[in-house]
Amino acid sequence: MSGHGDLSLKQAQRIAVAAQGLTGQRNDAASSRQRIAQVFRGIGQTQVDSVNVVCRAHYQPLFARLGPYRTEDLDELVSTSRSGVTEYWGHEASFVRSELIGDLRRWRRGHWADQSAMFTDAQRSLLEDVRGYLREHPGSSARDISNALKVPGNTEGTHWGWNWNDTKLVTESLFWNAEILSLGRNRQFERRFALAGQVVDLEELHPAHDRHESLRRLVRAAAGSLGIASDKCIAEYYRLPLRPVRQTARELVEAGELEPVRVQGQPGHLFMPRGTPVPSRITRTVRILSPFDSMVFNRARLQSLFGFHYRIEIYVPSSKRLYGYYVFPILYGHEFVGRVDLKADRRAGVLRVQALYFEGDPSDDLLSSTHDELWRMAGWLQLERVHVGPEQVLCSPWTLAANAKPRREMSL
Repeated sequence: MSGHGDLSLKQAQRIAVAAQGLTGQRNDAASSRQRIAQVFRGIGQTQVDSVNVVCRAHYQPLFARLGPYRTEDLDELVSTSRSGVTEYWGHEASFVRSELIGDLRRWRRGHWADQSAMFTDAQRSLLEDVRGYLREHPGSSARDISNALKVPGNTEGTHWGWNWNDTKLVTESLFWNAEILSLGRNRQFERRFALAGQVVDLEELHPAHDRHESLRRLVRAAAGSLGIASDKCIAEYYRLPLRPVRQTARELVEAGELEPVRVQGQPGHLFMPRGTPVPSRITRTVRILSPFDSMVFNRARLQSLFGFHYRIEIYVPSSKRLYGYYVFPILYGHEFVGRVDLKADRRAGVLRVQALYFEGDPSDDLLSSTHDELWRMAGWLQLERVHVGPEQVLCSPWTLAANAKPRREMSL
């Protein structure tokens, strides 16, 4: 097992950040769909979420990697048949590389979205009606289908989460099983469903390789996106069962595709794709990451590998929040150095920095780079100004320094 052998913690951090495409210079010019697709080839997925405090969660990861880009390009990409990227269940509901959908379908565990085992006769009959309607009307939401098929709403409040009617139950189960997929989302953020074969090639949906090779493909993909990770973290990336992932990782080591390495301060072996370069340095520029970014959604890995304890607090009562409602981690080179609570005030044209915390004393360069990134983000969001702190003064490196607070002890 020749290769890198032991690695320092900083080396492992640089590998992980580079694998996620968070290094190098970004082009502030509008990015094409090809560059967006390239990001997906690297990270594999971007989580979809409706929270719109700053922007929809799936837009921000691309900004962190590309700089300002047209969000319409992402919308068009996921709304186009056979584009290479579409929505399915990855880490959570995500835009994923289409070539992985057939593999994910084989290995995803049971899920609340699939209620088909408990369907009534009427709901089972509705399955075929929905398929037939989508065959003629691809790009329809569950609401559109309900209206066309005259399926009543649920007035009994019997569904535990969102008071779904039968059409919504049926479409979500069909979507989970990849019998139907999505041609993007509409203005109400509803999936625009279509038969799976209208969205992706059937060879992707029903690959010729067997189930075990599907798992090998997913482990390879997750390991490549993570750069360096434990088998548990590899399994978590696409929510795969740990035991078969652990066995598959060993098989890929024996095949010479993965390399086990020891990292200073990390328990056991971590895995990295063989031949992965170890960056000697990473340019220290600030990237402000979404709470749903694939770099940070494994909170245990974030704390173990980077020493950064992070939780999203949108579901925590305001009186108990430590850092704020919608807090973005701040990445500076290969280190997580702070967090910022942001809100886009679209009516006033202002990106509001409601609170800013650093892990230690910020250098002048860190303050300047944070300032630049906040203004870059505001411009991308078509906001005119950045205001900081309780007084909402105009953002500058000096006002950031004046309003920054030290890290707090997190006990959520």
